[in-house]
Amino acid sequence: MPESSVLNGLDCSGANISPDLFWANAPQATKSFAFVLDDYEARGGDGFVHWAGYNIPATVHSLPANAGAAEGDLPGGGRQAYNDFLKRSYGGPCPPEGPPHKYRFTVFALDLPTIDDAGTPMTWRKLRFIIKGHVLASASLTGLRGHP
Repeated sequence: MPESSVLNGLDCSGANISPDLFWANAPQATKSFAFVLDDYEARGGDGFVHWAGYNIPATVHSLPANAGAAEGDLPGGGRQAYNDFLKRSYGGPCPPEGPPHKYRFTVFALDLPTIDDAGTPMTWRKLRFIIKGHVLASASLTGLRGHP
């Protein structure tokens, strides 16, 4: 993970800029996308969600750098779910000292045109439950980041 993506908080002093993301070759029946960035080995294997989004139109195939800067909606369409920092925005890596942590970006092609987010706040754990059985395809990319 680039230095620019590191959290500006806790004991880290990065720019907290979400990296640009691109995806392609979604199934023909895709109606929307969702994504998550998680440190899936953190907290004893329970994981830590740094960023999540949903209701991204099927016509969108990228997110520009810093798309997660502001809470709420994503540029080009879509919404951000609450991360484990309790914010609807990007929260960059800030691993503890030790070996580098693995940060996994996963995008999901869904057969759902939209996900109703009325009611309780949308978190990745809730979103994961909602999309179960509606994932047409997924792809992941893992980056590493250590703490000096």
